[in-house]
Amino acid sequence: MFLVNDMDLSYLCRTIGSLCGFPVRLYQGEDEVFYLDHAGLERDPVVPYRDELFAIEGHVGYFITPIYHYYGLVRRGETRVILGPARQLPATKQQLRELAFLCDVPRSGMDAFVEGMGTLSPLPLESLLQVLCALNYVMNGEKLGLEDIAMSEPARQMATRHANTARDSAMDAPDGDNHNTLAMEETLMRMIRKGDVPALQAWIAEAPAVHAGPMAADDLRQYRNTFIVSATLAARAAIRGGMGVNEALSLSDL
Repeated sequence: MFLVNDMDLSYLCRTIGSLCGFPVRLYQGEDEVFYLDHAGLERDPVVPYRDELFAIEGHVGYFITPIYHYYGLVRRGETRVILGPARQLPATKQQLRELAFLCDVPRSGMDAFVEGMGTLSPLPLESLLQVLCALNYVMNGEKLGLEDIAMSEPARQMATRHANTARDSAMDAPDGDNHNTLAMEETLMRMIRKGDVPALQAWIAEAPAVHAGPMAADDLRQYRNTFIVSATLAARAAIRGGMGVNEALSLSDL
């Protein structure tokens, strides 16, 4: 049990880790006082990025690695909770082997590390940010929204590097139905069709996590494809709501 102002943070971390399916760590100063990892990894994958995470200022922030794993951090004084890694699309085995090398995983444990990392549940970045907002409220009493968590410069650099180095590869989509987009799509298109801008802005400010299913081999292309589809659907909804066809399609093209 690790208490901060009568809060049992060990219990809180254990609950979050079990709910989200990713590793969770609790630090007091430089010392790790709690670690949860249901995947049974031989090395903690946060090791290569610990310095970048500890450099995050403020109470809450996140960091994106070169292979588009993301980690979140919430801080209260010298107490830090670090969540992750999470990733929307599965990493390739080669990417995970490179991560294992950075984590100093011995050759004998390489396959087990790659297999363990492959068991982590896919999670959109927005879901991690929502967890950070909730955790920050418990630890610091601040009510933040997704728009309040600005991307740090290191995260932006890593995202850019990922975009520049990503290569086409075969998709390794998980089995099962991971979509949750139909109801949200219908809600958004109804707002656009009615021209209800305030309702649309309010929805976006507290948007739930979107599981669109894999449409690309890497996360950046996935986001681009999702945006293209969304713009196309929005143009059709606007036309049904009375916008001129040429105007709607020109905006969609733009």
